[in-house]
Amino acid sequence: MVSVNLFAIGVAFILVAMFTTYVIIMGPSRYHRNGIIGKMHRNITRLPQACLRLCCCCRRRQSCIVRRCTRIFKYVAYERNWLMVVCYILFVWPVEIAYLLISLPQLRASYLSKLVSWTLVISSEVCYMLAVFSDPGIITSSHKKEAQERDYASAGEGASKRGKGLKSLCALKPGKRASKFLLSPAAEAKQNERYVVDGILYGKSSAGPGGLQCVTCNLPRPSRSKHCRLCDHCVRRFDHHCPWINNDVAEGNHRWFLLFIGLHFVECVWGFWDLCAVIVQCLQDRGIWGWTIRRRNGATYHLTLMHYVALILTMQPVTLGICVYTFVIGIVLLIFWLYQMSFVVVNVTMNDMNKIDDTVEFIIGLPTSRDVYTEALNVRSALEEVAVRPPRCLQLGLAEPPEAAAASVGGKEDKEYRKKVKKMLTSDLKGLFDRGVWNNLMEVMFPYS
Repeated sequence: MVSVNLFAIGVAFILVAMFTTYVIIMGPSRYHRNGIIGKMHRNITRLPQACLRLCCCCRRRQSCIVRRCTRIFKYVAYERNWLMVVCYILFVWPVEIAYLLISLPQLRASYLSKLVSWTLVISSEVCYMLAVFSDPGIITSSHKKEAQERDYASAGEGASKRGKGLKSLCALKPGKRASKFLLSPAAEAKQNERYVVDGILYGKSSAGPGGLQCVTCNLPRPSRSKHCRLCDHCVRRFDHHCPWINNDVAEGNHRWFLLFIGLHFVECVWGFWDLCAVIVQCLQDRGIWGWTIRRRNGATYHLTLMHYVALILTMQPVTLGICVYTFVIGIVLLIFWLYQMSFVVVNVTMNDMNKIDDTVEFIIGLPTSRDVYTEALNVRSALEEVAVRPPRCLQLGLAEPPEAAAASVGGKEDKEYRKKVKKMLTSDLKGLFDRGVWNNLMEVMFPYS
């Protein structure tokens, strides 16, 4: 019974850890930021500082200790560092090694099945490393432009001596040349103009055709880019900054990030099946299978689920622990992968979606429903000019507010009208860059083609 109680405590701990992980990852998302999960996320992030103030009882040393500990907390939580990468290696790699070297050798299966297991583990970690160390699509700042030009000019001279012109050199795909810059000046300028500056989500510059000026990098921001405060550079097609890879998820490494999560989920499913097979084979080898077992003397015993848990904990503790781990982590990975893919299929990043939500909330929050209608008309006109997918919802469904809605601000009719316009605006703003599911996937998987 002690082993069963320990198992129950372990399962409860894993479930709490799973829920906490979900709150930390999905709390800031658009689905939860204004709800209970979002509030829990804010409280969790504030908890360390609150605990520090509570624990520091000595008044003379309190301010000094709090300042130092607060600085450590801010460094860990709000500055770029390798802590989460180290945590990932410490928490994931030992489990994968135990699966491959302890549990998998006990499985009676074909060599092909075991080869798939090894391939999934290795390929998922290769994708993780690519997501960590790949250039996410950093835009060369103004003070590095000269170095970029010199770098490619010298590379061009070397290519000319080998019979290759500068034009052919600049046409090469990223990673094909020995340079610390991802793209040549000409290729980067072309890549920066890939998306139209719509003037709705991304503001237009009054000085030229590009986006607004980044005061840090001293350059006009291309559409869909953002200056990451943690990495301190502007990034094209910015999605979000991920502490687990200590890098931005953006144009250059979004594919590796999606493959990293997707392959880890497949690895969890495949590994869970293997581990369950190991446990079943172990029980069958000892004649323990079914809810009733018969001893040699003819006596029968009825087994319950808790009996099986106690037996497995005794015979296969490592395998059972990994099995529960893969089940829980697999669910979390599936949720986050589906969340990411819901943006990818419509060619929207998390940064785009945040801007869409802010724009829609601003319009819906205007004083009167007449103001909401007027601004929605302006958005429809702008989308008709710049959006890849026509704003069909606004074209077909947008109508003047009924008299009852216009007369009673905050009334039932007014709220219903605003809710209807909000749905249409959100749907059509998602079509700014939507070129169809297949083309959207190809854009993420082959960003420089």
